[in-house]
Amino acid sequence: MLRISSLLVILFFHPVFTFCQPTPDDFVLLNIEMLSRAEVGKKLQEVNKAKPKLVALNVQYGSDRGASDDPLEQAFKEIETDVLGYNLKDKRLGSHAKFMQHAADSGMTRLVADVRLWPLYFIPYQKKFGQVQDHLSMTVASYLVNELPDYAVDGIKAIEYFPKLNYTVINLSEFDLKKHGDLIRDNVVFVGFLGPGDEDKQYTPLREEKGVPEGVKDTYGLEILVYMVRTILNDSSK
Repeated sequence: MLRISSLLVILFFHPVFTFCQPTPDDFVLLNIEMLSRAEVGKKLQEVNKAKPKLVALNVQYGSDRGASDDPLEQAFKEIETDVLGYNLKDKRLGSHAKFMQHAADSGMTRLVADVRLWPLYFIPYQKKFGQVQDHLSMTVASYLVNELPDYAVDGIKAIEYFPKLNYTVINLSEFDLKKHGDLIRDNVVFVGFLGPGDEDKQYTPLREEKGVPEGVKDTYGLEILVYMVRTILNDSSK
């Protein structure tokens, strides 16, 4: 997935929220569009005022851009339960340390190495750099259920794309606390890129249900992440 990653301060203890089967309003997706870091930061500060249960960022801010980063850094300081992604390559790649230090938790964003299977499967846990790395979806789910499924390290898990999820999508530039506050409050909020344009869009089994022609990418990476979380929650309830 493109545009995926972020910071990372791993807490060895965090609060657990009880969570039932997802309903349409259990997940809110915030689209960062083409907003600048400063614009994203100011909007996330507003989002935080609505007291979300959890904020998961599927975005990478790898460099230091000086004072223009201040609103974004302040947002990460203010959000108590923010979960951020990172990439696993020759080393772990996440957002800049000045953002990383404020993250509550993190997880890797890798799916599977075999492009023929991607993005039908993801790797819940992967052992690399001498330790087990949790997938971002597993980290998010760990805040929502009391016990995670017993997935094997370095094993793969099929993503459950059906039934199709209904979730609320809000363009971050249009976020208004008075209008959207009730949707955000106590809900799981995912932040990432959902257009304009097809960057980070992938081919998934949802193509036919969405009416997207064959050969055209149909689903953004942020949406796929939500389906992964739903898959884990379903397995946790069995």
